[in-house]
Amino acid sequence: MTLHDTIVIIAALVNLIAFGGFAYWIKGSLQAQQQTITALKNLIDALDTPKMLERFEAFKKTVDLAKEAAIQDLERKFEEERKELVRAGVETTSELADDFIALIVNLMPYVPREDRKALIESTNFSKRAKSFLWSAADKLADFSFVYVRFSQVVPPPLPLVDQGKK
Repeated sequence: MTLHDTIVIIAALVNLIAFGGFAYWIKGSLQAQQQTITALKNLIDALDTPKMLERFEAFKKTVDLAKEAAIQDLERKFEEERKELVRAGVETTSELADDFIALIVNLMPYVPREDRKALIESTNFSKRAKSFLWSAADKLADFSFVYVRFSQVVPPPLPLVDQGKK
């Protein structure tokens, strides 16, 4: 082998290595270009009006479903609270009504018998309550004279005198 053949072989090897490096560099460049093209395609797809409209409608549907669920939950809670308040109100009203009727029945004997019917008629109680009170008014004793006598016997309280203003 001559020097010339050796130089040709070395030159061919250097060219082969250079060409391989160039091919490797081109391959990396092509992959980068492919990634860039893919990213641009995704951007174009994202900005695509029909697809954007589809995504917006899907999002709107999700939001509407969440809104309906929240509204139904609030309505259910409101209905439960309203029922609880009504139940508590009915219990309280029933207790107050019972206590109020008991107070009236306990005080009725101290109202003169002839004034009881007029007193009951002057109220805006229901017919049922008035009927009960009329029945009680007829059956209860008349202690109105005791109150009159007691008020005549016991003098009214004296006004308090301030000790510092004598």
